[in-house]
Amino acid sequence: MKITLIKEVRQALTLRRSDVTDSDGRSRERYRRMLLTSITGPITSGCGFLSFLITVPLTLRYLGPERYGAWMSLSALMVFLRFSDLGLGNGLVGAISQAEGRGDRLYAKRAISSVLVCLCIVSVVLLITFPISTHFIHWDYVLGLGSLKDRGEIQAAILVFVALYSIGIPVNMVQQVQRSLQQGYISNFWVAGGSLLSLAGVYIAAIHHARIPWLVAIISGVPLLPALANGFTLYFIQRPDLRPSLRDFDKEAAKELLRKGMLFLGLGIAGALAFDSQTIAIAHILGPPAVGVYAVVQRLYSMIPLIVAYVSMPLWPAFGEALGGREWPWIARALRRGITVNGVIATVLAFVLFVFSGPILLHWTHGAIFASRWLLAGFSVWAVVSAVSSPICMLLNAAHVLWFQLVSSILFGVLAIMSIVCLLPSVGLPAVVWSMTLVYLATQLGPYVIYLRFVFFAQVSSKAMI
Repeated sequence: MKITLIKEVRQALTLRRSDVTDSDGRSRERYRRMLLTSITGPITSGCGFLSFLITVPLTLRYLGPERYGAWMSLSALMVFLRFSDLGLGNGLVGAISQAEGRGDRLYAKRAISSVLVCLCIVSVVLLITFPISTHFIHWDYVLGLGSLKDRGEIQAAILVFVALYSIGIPVNMVQQVQRSLQQGYISNFWVAGGSLLSLAGVYIAAIHHARIPWLVAIISGVPLLPALANGFTLYFIQRPDLRPSLRDFDKEAAKELLRKGMLFLGLGIAGALAFDSQTIAIAHILGPPAVGVYAVVQRLYSMIPLIVAYVSMPLWPAFGEALGGREWPWIARALRRGITVNGVIATVLAFVLFVFSGPILLHWTHGAIFASRWLLAGFSVWAVVSAVSSPICMLLNAAHVLWFQLVSSILFGVLAIMSIVCLLPSVGLPAVVWSMTLVYLATQLGPYVIYLRFVFFAQVSSKAMI
């Protein structure tokens, strides 16, 4: 008798590990870990949001608007630093999950050791080159903070931020390893603990009226302590067979992971250019007020991909492990279920936002922002389209189908920007989201579906017959 989805969900709601000696047991265990990761994800986000809500009035009161704005402006450095891991973390997810599916723990250990060495090198390079760059680049001016009275304070804060971010690159790799092992729920608890520890640190700093560099040190440095404890627990207690060491560094494995990482890096850059350039185009063609309207509506609808990500992201390592074990029926079934669940969640939330976004915007912005129904409808459709495509992207990532995605992403970015620039003057603000959606359907979701139907699963069928 075929087990229904509801029954499988009920069986997955347990902390007890399933017997993985047969395919049914492995299926239950994958769903169990995916469900635990999906449930604990909002807890982590909630702790981070709670910390944000409490620290804003605490720090704003004694820093003042100008210095508080300077502190917040440091987050803009993430634009320059977010790709500094060279995509190695994402490359590691597929490598470890497939190795686990094959039962090849030796390769998994070599992959972890190789990536950790590479990330340590990246960290050291950043720690050396960024202070040198301050002699040629005035980062406070780049961030728009050159007018502050105490430039020394903000310059010190920038150095502290970059230094701790650099140290965190190899330290936080443990989260990617746990993600690869489908243990994102464990990582989520450690991250939540880091958020609460940071909150306590900021509270103490606010009482003593700490300067901005100390606040940066607390926000960026305190979460590294739970991350280190998490790594110690994983490598010395839970999975000592995966403990990284310098002698397990594999040059060939490092090259392969770096090659895949660079493709993931390319995907990230292509996506960033496609989405981050939208506000620039709007500002140049329609002016800054239109940017404000678009940004507020985009922020309102951003809750949908955030919620959908709790379902989609655990699919990546689960697909990887199933690919390693060549469990094709489970992959096809999980893909269909992921698309269905994501589509239902996004459709319901998008409909609710479309209906009630008027009153929400009225009260949220005190009547300062008004969005047309066409703009809201465009964001609603985009939310559903992107949600449906997310499980497909997770499968392609797990299968390392990266060149195909990279070409599609570049084509999407170029055509989306061209269509936005052409249509914005005549159609107005809705042209941005509608152009993006239609171009995405033509250049990404459509080709992805065709690829899976006629290439990926066709190859799977032929392999299964051999």
